[in-house]
Amino acid sequence: MATDETRLPVEFLATVAAGADAGSAAARMAAEQARAVADSQQGGPLLAALLDKPYRDSAPAWLLEAAVTNGLRQTESEYEYLTGSTSLVVLALIHPDCDPALRADALHRCSDRRLGSLGTADRPADLCAAVADELRRRVPQPPHMTPELLKEPTSAQVVLRTGRLHDAVFEAAVALLPDGLDRTRLEDEDSGAWSDRIRAAFDAWGRMWSAVLERHSDRHSQLIDRTAGTTANRVIRDQLLGSVPWTVEPKLLRQIALDDLFRFGAAMLTTRICGFLQEGSSKEEARQHFAAELSAWTKPIEGTSSSCTYGTTASTPTGAPIPPSPG
Repeated sequence: MATDETRLPVEFLATVAAGADAGSAAARMAAEQARAVADSQQGGPLLAALLDKPYRDSAPAWLLEAAVTNGLRQTESEYEYLTGSTSLVVLALIHPDCDPALRADALHRCSDRRLGSLGTADRPADLCAAVADELRRRVPQPPHMTPELLKEPTSAQVVLRTGRLHDAVFEAAVALLPDGLDRTRLEDEDSGAWSDRIRAAFDAWGRMWSAVLERHSDRHSQLIDRTAGTTANRVIRDQLLGSVPWTVEPKLLRQIALDDLFRFGAAMLTTRICGFLQEGSSKEEARQHFAAELSAWTKPIEGTSSSCTYGTTASTPTGAPIPPSPG
């Protein structure tokens, strides 16, 4: 073991390690002296150089453990911007000799923010699968949405602040997002207070989705498809139209707008027919009126094959609901 008198400067050792071949005397010398500085901030670049070149294919357990510990002990700012510790941790966790138990323990020790940085699209699939597993451990099931979760977000919310996540991590995080509202009335809560609480939670739910949609603008269609048939789907569509329309691909934005317009028109048409019935008309008269209204509503535009929705020039969206016949 090298003493303080014989130990070479860490910067020099890192340079030597970066150019050393596996099994060479230079690599062994750099690794031997790396033990003495493994816990220091200066030891990070040396450990990274060793794992990046001479110990890339085969590394002792102590080196991998030292790399993980060194990387995770840095502050957030040092971790991401100053020391390159993200690369150091990644080098250890994707190494072929990295034990699954070491990987799981390292991810368990990560902050939510760091966990997201380890689950990006450029990471290996096995590491991202482990990140997704850790995320599911932290959030066993989606909580109900509350305004407080905007100030103290869940691990899934924090991970989704990272851009371009790996598909496995993105899917896991989205599945664990706060989902829906707890509409149970609290003890001694009057109807006004209950209504205000639900409205505040719903508004917070929209703001949460707005942040996700703005960060992951390339996944809008994916999110719409995976939430089909849920209340979250309506919230997502409303946010895409009203909060972050500039991030939406134009063709998708147009389709969402058409679907929304058709939904509004269907509700308005049904209301008009109900009013027609209340005025004393028979069901047959109402049906005839309904047919005439629907025909005018979806009448093709002259010179095109598109249909009109109360004067718009847009085609009727595929799969849009048809208003029910009254009675």
